[in-house]
Amino acid sequence: MAAHLDIGSIMESYPKDACPPEVMAALSSVGLSEVEKCRLIKLSFHATYILEFGGQSQALRAKAIVQLLGSQLGDKPLFRLDRPISAPSIEKASALAKEAGVRVPEVLATGTVSTWGKCIDVPFVIYEFIETETVEDEVCAPGDELRRIITGIRETLAARPLTLVDTEPIQRFNDVSEFIEYLTSLAHQVNDADLEAALQTIRLDFAGIEPKDPVLIHQDLNDGNTLCSQSEIGSSDTWKLDALIDWEGAVVADPRLAWDRGEPWSSLRLLSLVVRDRWLSVMAARGDAAAASIPRCAMAELVEDYDENLQRLLESKRVGNVKPLEELVAKS
Repeated sequence: MAAHLDIGSIMESYPKDACPPEVMAALSSVGLSEVEKCRLIKLSFHATYILEFGGQSQALRAKAIVQLLGSQLGDKPLFRLDRPISAPSIEKASALAKEAGVRVPEVLATGTVSTWGKCIDVPFVIYEFIETETVEDEVCAPGDELRRIITGIRETLAARPLTLVDTEPIQRFNDVSEFIEYLTSLAHQVNDADLEAALQTIRLDFAGIEPKDPVLIHQDLNDGNTLCSQSEIGSSDTWKLDALIDWEGAVVADPRLAWDRGEPWSSLRLLSLVVRDRWLSVMAARGDAAAASIPRCAMAELVEDYDENLQRLLESKRVGNVKPLEELVAKS
């Protein structure tokens, strides 16, 4: 496997308690030059550091978060290979969310690190540190309160149509048909007639569904990204939103593509994941030139649910006689 398709292993080489010089320069440009502590706190598709400041910098901010972007392709069903995850796309999504009325961390600076560990050309985003009671996998808002807050986020974003708004460089699909056409083009690139046929069939299910304006979508509204704290005594709500983080997978599209759990929306999301995984596998198998066209990613993690997703589509008869992935790869 090409090295850039195993970004997780590459990021293991990152220093755990140091900050890239390009990040230090960006911090200095916003008056935060005195970094006393730097600590790597999370390593997944990206690397996240927490910084603590001293001296005069502390008067501006006590802490900040630095995210070094690793994977250019996320694990969510709405994606565009020609719109990779980038610092500018995250900054734009954060700005649009703020305009819509959703609390997000302020983006303090962005840039690119030339070399960090064994990785080159690493985009970075520096965020304000959010004071919150949420601790990923440990503390979050209770179920009912979390659902209320997430529902409010979705309603707020859905109320801000972006039909005539420039949303570059965020990945975007103006309607469902455009999304299906994009997936069909990927299936065609890897000579997958079975998936092309399945996509044309599911297109018919959307024929009578009234389109909705494209809006900003957060594809990972979970208890770790929805930072919350208990409200002050006397408030009508027990918990409040501090900020919504993790805008790497942001997309502009019909909100039902991401959030509607009914049919045919759910099946289309499964088809999207299967198309992505088959495209990745075939392109990687075609050799260096084809593999080079794949965005930097954690490919093994992306395709690990392929069999399960395909089985669900087979059981629902959304796909028919799909050739085994091994056969497609062998013919590549």
